Amino acid sequence: MCITGSLKNIIPACICLSVLFMLSGCTKEKQSVPEAAPSVKKEVVALSRVLATIADNEKQDAPPSHEYAESSVKPSSDMIIEINKYGNGVAYIAKIGERYCVVHNGKVGKLYDSIEGYTLILSPDGQRVAYGAKSGETSYVVVDGVEKGPFTDRGRIAFSPDSKHVGYDAKIGNNWYMYVDNIKNDGALQYFDRSVFSHDSSKVTYLEVTDVSGVYRLITSDLKFKQNMALTIADTAYAVNAEKTTVAAVEKKQTKWNVVSFDYDHPDKLKTGESYDDIKQLTFSEKGKSLAYIAVKEGKSYIVLDDKEELLPEGEYPWPFVVRPENRGVGIFIVHSKGKLTSAYLHHAFAPASQQNKTYKEGAHLTYSRDGKHHAYVAILNEKFTIVVDGKEGPFFDRVVYPHFSPDGKFLVYRARQDNRRFVVVADINGKIIKRLPPYERIFDTTFTEDGKSVAYGVKDGNQVAWKVEALQ
Repeated sequence: MCITGSLKNIIPACICLSVLFMLSGCTKEKQSVPEAAPSVKKEVVALSRVLATIADNEKQDAPPSHEYAESSVKPSSDMIIEINKYGNGVAYIAKIGERYCVVHNGKVGKLYDSIEGYTLILSPDGQRVAYGAKSGETSYVVVDGVEKGPFTDRGRIAFSPDSKHVGYDAKIGNNWYMYVDNIKNDGALQYFDRSVFSHDSSKVTYLEVTDVSGVYRLITSDLKFKQNMALTIADTAYAVNAEKTTVAAVEKKQTKWNVVSFDYDHPDKLKTGESYDDIKQLTFSEKGKSLAYIAVKEGKSYIVLDDKEELLPEGEYPWPFVVRPENRGVGIFIVHSKGKLTSAYLHHAFAPASQQNKTYKEGAHLTYSRDGKHHAYVAILNEKFTIVVDGKEGPFFDRVVYPHFSPDGKFLVYRARQDNRRFVVVADINGKIIKRLPPYERIFDTTFTEDGKSVAYGVKDGNQVAWKVEALQ
């Protein structure tokens, strides 16, 4: 079982009211209403509460085109659910009869022949929703219940950081167009992809494929497509940092590759990195603008961090690496393959030489404490999963995903599965279990309350969806 394919984010939680099937679409019954959400703000909801009760006539089947983007082991229920990361705003896809609709914050949407699960997205404040839907062969982008289209095809959807704008690409006839709200650009014969808004929601960046030869342009524009900056790049995998202030991409000049980056506030001021024979895996630090990537020069692989390079140990580097806080290095798994067998160990680049970490079948989901002094990751040994904290193994389970350090770095929480029971584990800095929280049918990704004393997460148990807040000790 490959971690990179199976240990991914469980899709978040939701709000749900019961619905009746009608010819015009889905409509609500008057049943118990979930408790009102607190006023919307960027602060984790610190109170356990019921979010929703899923009606008996809402089949919990995934839409046929659902993609397990960042999903964990296949959950017992395939109902696609999204929850705002602070616990404000939820949406899910319900199947009524043989058709589908979206329920968002108690408001039930129109029925469609299909709704692509991977397109379902909430705005950052949780108060808006968008998704891709089809009636027959006609595609629509649905934003807050309003149809955009009709289209012959459409791509992914993105909200701006202030939740006021929505961007998406869609096809009309033979041409593709990029949209921001109700404004579209001039179009292209091939396609557009991956719109990302700037930190102040005043600009949008997207990828343009101009022909079948693999020529790509990275476009940064104002929201009315009047002022554009175009950058010819060599790969579709451009990167934007978490704060959405800086963009990085790879360009190719003749036979050499180099990284180019710019700030949204000054998109015309390009920074160009050193030239290499190949470049891949552009990765920003969790906070700030530090950029790392893997580069190949004269047959040897290097890890590059803010223009500093270090030779990597021999092996393969297929899994995502992580920039340590305060840019003090990079954690990267070194993988060796022999037939169908793999082995991996964690390597700390740009750090003092130390004893090599233990080798496992696989390692993934590397994370660091905020001060960078501690690290943890998921490892597989003898087909069992464990969390390794600073080189020390914790208990073994059937499955483990995504460790997170508490803000003060004193605790570690992660989701685990044992004997078909899913639960959250609270451990100390040595990996020793302090608490094993109650089991549920599904458990969504964990976060922490603002005071750092409690862990918060969504759960699904039968027809009920709830937001749980549990003290760390």
